[in-house]
Amino acid sequence: MLHEEPEGFVLLFSTLMNSSTINLSYGLDTRRVFDMILHCFQFHIEQYAFFVDLLRALDADAAMLNYIITLQNLCDATASSFFDVIAILVYHDLADLNFLLCNVSILQMVFVRYCYSISFRRCFLSLLPGNHKLRLLHSLIKIGHWTAAKVVLDHMPAHYSTRFTDANERKSEFENEISTLLDICCTTLLPSLTLISTNCSASEEMWLLLLYFSYEIRHTLYNEWANPGSTNPLLLEKRNEVLNQTRLSKETVKQSARIFGRLCHSYPVVVLDLVLNQVQQFENLVDPVVESMRYLTSLSYDVLSYCILTQLSNPDKQRLKLTDASISSWLQTLCSFTGSIFKKYYIDIECLLQYVCHQLLLDNSVDLLILYEVVKSMSGIEATSGVTTDQQLDAYSGGDLLKMEVMRCAYRSVLRLKQAIMQKDLIVNLCVRMAARRPRIVYSEAIMDVKVAGRMYDQCQDTLIQFASFLFLFVEPEEYVKRIPLVPELVEDCNLDIDVAMFLARPSYSHMIKVSWLLYFWSIAQIEFRKSTTGYLCYLCFSPKFFVLFWTLSTGDISVPNEMYKSSTDRLQNALSSREKAKYANHLAKMKEEHQRQSERVSLVKGRLAIDKDLHIPEFISSFIANCVYQRCVFSDVDAIFCHKFIEVLHFIKEFNFPTMAFYDMLFYDIAPLVLSFTEFEANRFGRFFASTFEMLLRWHVSQETYEKVNQAPCFHIGILWDTWLSYDNYRALLYTWQFRITRSMLTCLMEDSFISIATALANEAARIQDAQKNLRPDLSVLAARLVIRLMVSFQMFGITAAIFTLYLADLKKPSETKAAGRSKTQRNEDKGGEATADGAVSTSAE
Repeated sequence: MLHEEPEGFVLLFSTLMNSSTINLSYGLDTRRVFDMILHCFQFHIEQYAFFVDLLRALDADAAMLNYIITLQNLCDATASSFFDVIAILVYHDLADLNFLLCNVSILQMVFVRYCYSISFRRCFLSLLPGNHKLRLLHSLIKIGHWTAAKVVLDHMPAHYSTRFTDANERKSEFENEISTLLDICCTTLLPSLTLISTNCSASEEMWLLLLYFSYEIRHTLYNEWANPGSTNPLLLEKRNEVLNQTRLSKETVKQSARIFGRLCHSYPVVVLDLVLNQVQQFENLVDPVVESMRYLTSLSYDVLSYCILTQLSNPDKQRLKLTDASISSWLQTLCSFTGSIFKKYYIDIECLLQYVCHQLLLDNSVDLLILYEVVKSMSGIEATSGVTTDQQLDAYSGGDLLKMEVMRCAYRSVLRLKQAIMQKDLIVNLCVRMAARRPRIVYSEAIMDVKVAGRMYDQCQDTLIQFASFLFLFVEPEEYVKRIPLVPELVEDCNLDIDVAMFLARPSYSHMIKVSWLLYFWSIAQIEFRKSTTGYLCYLCFSPKFFVLFWTLSTGDISVPNEMYKSSTDRLQNALSSREKAKYANHLAKMKEEHQRQSERVSLVKGRLAIDKDLHIPEFISSFIANCVYQRCVFSDVDAIFCHKFIEVLHFIKEFNFPTMAFYDMLFYDIAPLVLSFTEFEANRFGRFFASTFEMLLRWHVSQETYEKVNQAPCFHIGILWDTWLSYDNYRALLYTWQFRITRSMLTCLMEDSFISIATALANEAARIQDAQKNLRPDLSVLAARLVIRLMVSFQMFGITAAIFTLYLADLKKPSETKAAGRSKTQRNEDKGGEATADGAVSTSAE
């Protein structure tokens, strides 16, 4: 037996390793046989089924195998195969896990030594390779035995590993496995989610997996999910089934909202794409569909962002109408829907912002509409071109609290939008690219029509102003200064125009004013502008200091919207009786404090201007008008108001070298070529600037007493003698001359040679254009109709009813009566006896 026993074990080992059969019989020790089998098992893990069947055929029980494992000394205990064998035995109930965890001496001794090493900080930054509990846990998870793995995990300390120091070293290994994981998601997990019955929890679990991938990878998976092709007939069948169940209308959306949500749980990429197609066709579905999407999961919301980008980037869809070159209705509806969705639900906005950036690089400014709608919906900020009342414009010149009071901002959506644009330098990319795209629109070969170019220019301008206004209001000044370059870099490196460069950099300079004080700031800014605007036309005509003053100041620096602050404080005062008394009281105190701070700032700025009033006036008024006033007054409605108020401030601080009357005389001389070069919104802003200016001039025109209060200033001085002032009668004649020049320029813009009189020419031409262009140019007819309505409202202020105004327009359309009632230019000039000029003299030549 002593001779036969080793020979038998050798034969057993050879048989297990070479998969042959035993032809002889030996009387071997059972414990040693099992020990030999487990030893061979470690080298042939892939044949686990054979060894499991062999152990069961030999009637191996768990108690025997547990005892053998605890005394296992025939192999390296640190080898992964050893723990794989234990995991397989536990999975097939051939070993007791609880017994092993409590009695395996090797595991206990190693773990004690590990804890001892931790106490002396010898192995703090690395995991101990000999920690057998972790190795066993890894093997159990690898074979999918989660129940046993959870038992082992419960034996571990709650804060066992707080640092993973080798994460960067293993990053390359993980990147190699990403493709495999993506293949599993694309071929197995996502199709399985579609084929199972509606399961909200499964959809959320899938999102927890996809959440850690970038949106580019997620959208690639969604694209494969939406287009299975012929490789997966089950998905095609499910797709057809979902399409047959989706029937939406305005009346059925609310009732079927839960059904809609359940369909999106399993196959959102198909359902949402179909819904978006229907929303683009029927605008009245926008609000009901937005409400019905409250039952969607996080995965469905992310798929919705992919579907929106898919619809926007579809090259087969026409973005502009062929009839009037306006934006297509499907794009307007989709943008409105997108803004409502992003405001109401938590959806990733980064992908949409990146899409807009890429479209700007491709010289496509049409898709800026979606950025405009998203910012408008999430923040409540609109471009000032859509502001129609003077009260709203006054609010825009106030502080941040007053602006938010008017905008009615939703703070949660504002915070999400702010977090999105702060990532990956989206702030500077969007601002600079929109500003750079704006002048290139006019010269774009893709836009050949002048009207289309004008509309695209206005849209780009409005979106830039709106987006920048959001940054001014909600981004901290310190953060804004870090991200947005100053004027020299914007002009020289980014090739931006001076007006838009100053618009973007103005908050940075305002922050510098608060930090460094006005005089110090203006000296620093003056040096910067000497470096950045050398060779610029305005630098040759007047000092950089005046240039800095004009472009860095804003409306809130030279005027205080007292009426808007009063109305806001009165509203908050009345709300103190409500339940949220403490909230309104705090807000009221902040509003009053902001009003006081702005009043103090305006006083300081005007005082600084009064001190230097004789030092920074331009040498040539025409250069100031061309390079400052004309450029800024058409940039935005707020800037148009600023230009008027800035000139008014220069007048009332009695600037010695600023002749106000000569300035206005040159400003109103001939504006027809200028207006013809404007876009529609620029013309509106230019008109607002003129309206504000004439409102002040007409106040001086009311009475001689009012005029004499304001004319004792150097700006009204005429002639050589110091006490020679522009008289009240000459001022009235001069004001009439300016009005006549503007009316003549407007009629020139309307391309009409004959007219009845200055007072009725605009009404006549507007009515004629409204009828003549009703079928040829509907958009132009709408503008003319809008003008007729505004004239009707103005006439009613003087007691003329709508019926009389309609009959009056009918009489104007008769050519014979029009010709009979008209007079020649010579007759008109003879009646008025010539025109007054800015120096107080009367001109005998006809205008």
